Amino acid sequence: MVGNRYISDIKECKIVAVYEVSRYIEFCYIKDDIQKSFTIEKHCHFGPMYDGCWFEFGGVALPLVFGTEVKQLSKRFGDVESIEEINFYTKELDNGAYIDLEITYIDKNGLKQSYLFHPQPHEEEVHEIVVLKNKKSTFKLQKAQDVEMPKEQYSTKNYKDALAFALKAHGEQKTPEGLPYAFHIVSVANEIINSLSMHTISYDEANLSIACALLHDVHEDTPYEVNKYNVDLPHIDSVVWGVQALTKDTSLPNKQEQMNRSLKALQEQPKCVQMVKLADRITNLAPAPLFWNKAKRKSYVEEAKQILKVLKDSNSYLAKKLQDKIDNYQTDKILNNHGVPMEDNYLVFFAQEKQLILDKNHKKYLKTFKAINRLNEYVKKEYDLELFNRWDNRNTFVVKATQKRLGISYIVEVLNKKELLNLNKQIDDKIAKFMSIIYEGEEVVL
Repeated sequence: MVGNRYISDIKECKIVAVYEVSRYIEFCYIKDDIQKSFTIEKHCHFGPMYDGCWFEFGGVALPLVFGTEVKQLSKRFGDVESIEEINFYTKELDNGAYIDLEITYIDKNGLKQSYLFHPQPHEEEVHEIVVLKNKKSTFKLQKAQDVEMPKEQYSTKNYKDALAFALKAHGEQKTPEGLPYAFHIVSVANEIINSLSMHTISYDEANLSIACALLHDVHEDTPYEVNKYNVDLPHIDSVVWGVQALTKDTSLPNKQEQMNRSLKALQEQPKCVQMVKLADRITNLAPAPLFWNKAKRKSYVEEAKQILKVLKDSNSYLAKKLQDKIDNYQTDKILNNHGVPMEDNYLVFFAQEKQLILDKNHKKYLKTFKAINRLNEYVKKEYDLELFNRWDNRNTFVVKATQKRLGISYIVEVLNKKELLNLNKQIDDKIAKFMSIIYEGEEVVL
């Protein structure tokens, strides 16, 4: 059998904990002052194409909850102080193989012991893998060679593979500032990479964290799904679990419940996944999108405080950086084009010399703004029709001096000229949806 880098890495290291959940076993060990994980996944299969059992190994901590099962400290492997050797023994079958896995270890009393993971056949069908203490395998020993862990902090190949799928999934999606969405996900991944020299984690944890950073919005914002069929990444199950935990459950009635559920799910993930949420919020606490109002900015920074409180122990460097972002975040004012703080009580859509003015302090403001802005972008793209040529923020003094104002009737009039709101014709469903929201927010327009 070919050598395995995880097996080579754990040998003679101090074991600090052993966990079991479902078909997995996780050995936590210390090497070079870093706590690492060595996982064993047991497989049994019986069928016309393949019979037998085998083992898969990994270097990423298991989530606290696996399906309906909770990860528990192992009682039967609790006496392991360090692992001396891991050997494989095989018995070939007509259409498969049985594999014995032997772990030789030093126990808490300094004595050499062993565990043998052995397939338990029943009428030529493998039902389970049993664990036998201090038993020798009768199968043929497979010679293995030592393989070192990579010296790099992370895999550039894995980075490119995850990024390629993320770009495909997000397509033409833009950030609130109008940049390609790649700018956001790469920024989050860069925060993770930048932290690696300040908060050391293992090679596999770094790869998992970076993959989750690049893919964290796929489930939430695109029709694509992260799985082993769509993207080829190591530890793909861990990547999927991480992305799912980073995805808000929009079926919940409000954003606070969505945030609470997401944070709870993240607490069940390895710290290398939790830290992606810190990196995401650091990235998003750049100057707020100019269309946000005070209420949105304040609620966003309050969310950041909640994220920091729950996940600060996942990465001390990123936690401090997020705290600095929170401390310096502007909520009451925005910066104008000259970098000078200004009040932004109003947002104005411009149509030549006339203006449609929105009250940014109204509770329906954000929903109304988004509907008008998306309607404007949609009719320009689909019908070559421009309702407004730009928008900008204005303070109270400037708005009071404005004479040429527009109302919702202006939007209706322009759409009617193109017969896009003609009741005798089928109305474009998207336009109808946008207009319904705009009518609901009529009080937002001054």
